[in-house]
Amino acid sequence: MDEFLADIASEFSNNDLHEGSSTSSETASDKSIKKNSSKTFSLLVNPKQRGNPLLQHICNVTWEFDDSIIPDYQMGKTTCALFLSLRYHNLNPDYIHDRLKQLHKLYLLRVLLVQVDIPDPHHVLKNLTRICILADLTLILAWSPEEAGKILETYKIYENKPADNIKEKGESSPYLRVSNKNYLIDYQSLKYLYCS
Repeated sequence: MDEFLADIASEFSNNDLHEGSSTSSETASDKSIKKNSSKTFSLLVNPKQRGNPLLQHICNVTWEFDDSIIPDYQMGKTTCALFLSLRYHNLNPDYIHDRLKQLHKLYLLRVLLVQVDIPDPHHVLKNLTRICILADLTLILAWSPEEAGKILETYKIYENKPADNIKEKGESSPYLRVSNKNYLIDYQSLKYLYCS
């Protein structure tokens, strides 16, 4: 009987060893899951953007550098941004073309965030607008690093929010509901509504 209990005890101790090893492997996988899940809650920044002054102005969301992303900023699974200073674009006009070739069609919403930092931007912006139309990009202009940072921050904050804020609201007044639904109301009906 003592041998039987000793066998059971040894089985439990062996199971504890195996469970301990699986627990350590689970904690390693938990760490990778936790690392990946933190990426979904953070604004991901390409290390090429290290030193960009707009990063100082992103205060309301967490951000972290990630080597695995192609764009400059990833605000969500399907949303990214390329950052371009007009001063840099004047010095390197092919830069944006090269970045777009790398990006391909990997994201549904692709933003070209342009910092306007030259005195006469009209001609350059006209060319960038043409590029954005042809490459299916959304062009957003910022006049300071602070404004550019707030734009990225806002995209990240509203990443999972519903579109209720921009949808048309239903009217509470019956008169407004009638006019909004484009009903044709004859003169007698209007006279009845307003005179009674």
